[in-house]
Amino acid sequence: MEAAMDGLTQVIGASTGPITFWQMLARALIVFIIGVLLVRFSTPRLFGRATPIDIVLAVVIGSNLSRTMTGNAPFVEVVTATILLAVAHGVVTRLAAEWRPLATLVKGRTCQLIKDGEIDSDMMRKCAVGERDLLAAVREAGGVKIEQAHQAYLERSGDIFVVLRDPDADD
Repeated sequence: MEAAMDGLTQVIGASTGPITFWQMLARALIVFIIGVLLVRFSTPRLFGRATPIDIVLAVVIGSNLSRTMTGNAPFVEVVTATILLAVAHGVVTRLAAEWRPLATLVKGRTCQLIKDGEIDSDMMRKCAVGERDLLAAVREAGGVKIEQAHQAYLERSGDIFVVLRDPDADD
Protein backbone atom coordinates (compact mmCIF):
# COMPACT_ATOMS: atom_id res chain seq x y z
CA MET A 1 0.00 0.00 0.00
CA GLU A 2 2.82 2.37 0.89
CA ALA A 3 4.52 1.70 -2.45
CA ALA A 4 1.27 2.54 -4.28
CA MET A 5 0.94 5.81 -2.36
CA ASP A 6 4.57 6.68 -3.14
CA GLY A 7 3.87 6.01 -6.82
CA LEU A 8 0.75 8.17 -6.72
CA THR A 9 2.73 10.95 -5.03
CA GLN A 10 5.29 10.80 -7.84
CA VAL A 11 2.50 11.18 -10.42
CA ILE A 12 0.34 13.85 -8.75
CA GLY A 13 2.76 15.47 -6.29
CA ALA A 14 2.62 15.80 -2.54
CA SER A 15 -0.60 16.68 -0.73
CA THR A 16 0.70 20.13 0.07
CA GLY A 17 3.27 22.37 -1.51
CA PRO A 18 4.11 23.17 -5.10
CA ILE A 19 3.49 20.73 -7.93
CA THR A 20 5.19 20.47 -11.29
CA PHE A 21 3.60 21.18 -14.66
CA TRP A 22 3.40 17.43 -15.38
CA GLN A 23 1.84 16.71 -12.00
CA MET A 24 -0.82 19.35 -12.68
CA LEU A 25 -1.55 17.70 -16.05
CA ALA A 26 -1.85 14.30 -14.33
CA ARG A 27 -4.17 15.83 -11.73
CA ALA A 28 -6.27 17.46 -14.46
CA LEU A 29 -6.72 14.14 -16.24
CA ILE A 30 -7.57 12.28 -13.03
CA VAL A 31 -9.98 15.06 -11.94
CA PHE A 32 -11.64 14.98 -15.36
CA ILE A 33 -12.18 11.21 -15.13
CA ILE A 34 -13.49 11.46 -11.55
CA GLY A 35 -15.78 14.34 -12.55
CA VAL A 36 -17.24 12.37 -15.47
CA LEU A 37 -17.79 9.36 -13.21
CA LEU A 38 -19.46 11.50 -10.54
CA VAL A 39 -21.81 13.07 -13.09
CA ARG A 40 -22.50 9.69 -14.70
CA PHE A 41 -23.37 7.95 -11.45
CA SER A 42 -25.14 10.83 -9.71
CA THR A 43 -28.84 11.50 -10.06
CA PRO A 44 -29.81 12.74 -13.56
CA ARG A 45 -31.00 16.11 -12.23
CA LEU A 46 -27.66 17.07 -10.67
CA PHE A 47 -26.56 19.18 -13.63
CA GLY A 48 -29.95 19.66 -15.32
CA ARG A 49 -33.15 20.89 -13.70
CA ALA A 50 -31.79 21.25 -10.22
CA THR A 51 -33.22 21.58 -6.73
CA PRO A 52 -31.29 23.32 -3.92
CA ILE A 53 -29.52 20.14 -2.82
CA ASP A 54 -28.43 19.47 -6.42
CA ILE A 55 -27.09 23.00 -6.86
CA VAL A 56 -25.12 22.89 -3.60
CA LEU A 57 -23.49 19.58 -4.51
CA ALA A 58 -22.65 20.77 -8.04
CA VAL A 59 -20.93 23.88 -6.63
CA VAL A 60 -19.03 21.87 -4.02
CA ILE A 61 -17.90 19.28 -6.59
CA GLY A 62 -16.68 22.00 -8.93
CA SER A 63 -14.86 23.85 -6.18
CA ASN A 64 -13.27 20.74 -4.70
CA LEU A 65 -12.12 19.31 -8.01
CA SER A 66 -10.65 22.63 -9.18
CA ARG A 67 -8.70 23.02 -5.93
CA THR A 68 -7.25 19.53 -6.20
CA MET A 69 -6.26 20.07 -9.82
CA THR A 70 -4.26 23.22 -9.09
CA GLY A 71 -2.60 21.83 -5.98
CA ASN A 72 -4.42 24.16 -3.57
CA ALA A 73 -5.82 21.23 -1.57
CA PRO A 74 -4.61 17.74 -0.64
CA PHE A 75 -5.51 15.62 -3.68
CA VAL A 76 -6.45 12.20 -2.28
CA GLU A 77 -8.23 13.56 0.78
CA VAL A 78 -10.35 16.10 -1.13
CA VAL A 79 -11.21 13.68 -3.94
CA THR A 80 -12.26 11.10 -1.34
CA ALA A 81 -14.40 13.67 0.48
CA THR A 82 -15.97 14.77 -2.84
CA ILE A 83 -16.85 11.19 -3.74
CA LEU A 84 -18.36 10.74 -0.26
CA LEU A 85 -20.51 13.85 -0.78
CA ALA A 86 -21.71 12.56 -4.16
CA VAL A 87 -22.63 9.20 -2.59
CA ALA A 88 -24.39 10.99 0.30
CA HIS A 89 -26.31 13.08 -2.27
CA GLY A 90 -27.43 9.92 -4.02
CA VAL A 91 -28.57 8.33 -0.77
CA VAL A 92 -30.41 11.44 0.45
CA THR A 93 -32.18 12.05 -2.87
CA ARG A 94 -33.28 8.42 -3.08
CA LEU A 95 -34.57 8.54 0.50
CA ALA A 96 -36.32 11.83 -0.29
CA ALA A 97 -38.10 10.14 -3.18
CA GLU A 98 -39.70 7.82 -0.62
CA TRP A 99 -40.16 10.12 2.37
CA ARG A 100 -42.01 13.39 1.76
CA PRO A 101 -40.78 15.35 4.84
CA LEU A 102 -37.16 14.77 3.78
CA ALA A 103 -38.02 15.74 0.20
CA THR A 104 -39.51 19.01 1.41
CA LEU A 105 -36.46 19.69 3.57
CA VAL A 106 -33.79 19.07 0.92
CA LYS A 107 -35.64 19.83 -2.32
CA GLY A 108 -38.17 22.46 -1.28
CA ARG A 109 -41.86 22.45 -2.12
CA THR A 110 -44.14 23.45 -4.95
CA CYS A 111 -46.16 26.62 -4.40
CA GLN A 112 -49.44 27.29 -6.20
CA LEU A 113 -49.43 30.90 -7.36
CA ILE A 114 -52.67 30.91 -9.38
CA LYS A 115 -55.64 28.67 -8.66
CA ASP A 116 -58.68 28.65 -10.93
CA GLY A 117 -57.57 31.95 -12.46
CA GLU A 118 -57.14 33.71 -9.10
CA ILE A 119 -53.68 35.01 -8.19
CA ASP A 120 -52.61 34.15 -4.65
CA SER A 121 -50.75 37.36 -3.76
CA ASP A 122 -49.77 36.07 -0.30
CA MET A 123 -48.17 32.96 -1.81
CA MET A 124 -46.40 35.04 -4.46
CA ARG A 125 -44.97 37.26 -1.72
CA LYS A 126 -44.02 34.25 0.42
CA CYS A 127 -42.24 32.59 -2.54
CA ALA A 128 -40.65 35.88 -3.69
CA VAL A 129 -42.26 35.75 -7.12
CA GLY A 130 -43.05 39.07 -8.74
CA GLU A 131 -45.79 39.84 -11.24
CA ARG A 132 -43.19 40.22 -14.00
CA ASP A 133 -41.83 36.73 -13.26
CA LEU A 134 -45.35 35.35 -13.50
CA LEU A 135 -46.04 37.23 -16.73
CA ALA A 136 -42.82 35.86 -18.24
CA ALA A 137 -43.96 32.32 -17.40
CA VAL A 138 -47.39 32.99 -18.93
CA ARG A 139 -45.74 34.21 -22.14
CA GLU A 140 -43.50 31.15 -22.17
CA ALA A 141 -46.62 28.98 -21.92
CA GLY A 142 -48.10 30.73 -24.95
CA GLY A 143 -50.20 33.41 -23.31
CA VAL A 144 -50.01 37.17 -23.41
CA LYS A 145 -51.68 38.33 -20.16
CA ILE A 146 -51.61 36.92 -16.64
CA GLU A 147 -55.41 36.72 -16.80
CA GLN A 148 -55.01 33.91 -19.34
CA ALA A 149 -53.51 31.65 -16.66
CA HIS A 150 -55.81 29.07 -15.08
CA GLN A 151 -53.16 27.55 -12.79
CA ALA A 152 -49.55 28.48 -12.01
CA TYR A 153 -47.00 26.76 -9.81
CA LEU A 154 -43.55 27.66 -8.61
CA GLU A 155 -41.82 24.29 -8.91
CA ARG A 156 -39.07 23.04 -6.59
CA SER A 157 -36.57 23.63 -9.40
CA GLY A 158 -37.45 27.34 -9.39
CA ASP A 159 -39.33 27.15 -12.70
CA ILE A 160 -42.85 28.55 -12.94
CA PHE A 161 -45.27 26.17 -14.65
CA VAL A 162 -48.43 27.71 -16.11
CA VAL A 163 -51.64 26.07 -17.32
CA LEU A 164 -53.51 28.48 -19.56
CA ARG A 165 -57.27 28.82 -19.58
CA ASP A 166 -59.04 26.95 -22.35
CA PRO A 167 -60.06 29.72 -24.75
CA ASP A 168 -63.05 27.66 -25.92
CA ALA A 169 -64.39 27.01 -22.40
CA ASP A 170 -67.33 28.97 -21.07
CA ASP A 171 -66.52 31.33 -18.22
